[in-house]
Amino acid sequence: MKICKVLFLFFIFNLSAQQKPVETVYFDFDKFNLTDQQAD
Repeated sequence: MKICKVLFLFFIFNLSAQQKPVETVYFDFDKFNLTDQQAD
């Protein structure tokens, strides 16, 4: 279930990548990943 959530968010970030620098997208995704693991 958690993997599906991450894949969905990664898909959303890929869509927004057209308006954001790639570095920013990866940074936001990494930030969320850390938060998600802490919430575990």
